[in-house]
Amino acid sequence: MAKKIHKLEDIIKPDFQLIGISSYENDYRVCWDLNNLLAINLSRITSLKSLNKKTKEQMEFSVFTYFDEENYVRFNLINNRCHEGFLIESQKRTDYFLQIISELKTNLLNETLSKLRKSSLLQAVYIIDVESLKTWNKLIF
Repeated sequence: MAKKIHKLEDIIKPDFQLIGISSYENDYRVCWDLNNLLAINLSRITSLKSLNKKTKEQMEFSVFTYFDEENYVRFNLINNRCHEGFLIESQKRTDYFLQIISELKTNLLNETLSKLRKSSLLQAVYIIDVESLKTWNKLIF
């Protein structure tokens, strides 16, 4: 009798959009810049913790958040780097993630991108396809 193989597939799909940011600045400076550019008020919350699989060390990544009650949009600025490693290993050139949780229209995402590209503190700003990331679930907290 032939052996049957059943594979489990990811049923959960990401419900957020992700903007990658490259910058040489510290997280609090990037946060200040985003607050001014987007007219929001990001504030720091508890750090995101992850385990480095190679060194078995716990890593901490700073997180800043803002919820726009009028439009039901949450912005999370998540640091991708710490001394022990990266939150998302495949995105080593990305210093920060701007996570946007909402049912945004594409033009609002493009508006946000164009505002961020005016910054002198940010070297690069780009959209990241969340579904292409193998470890996107690390961005859920």
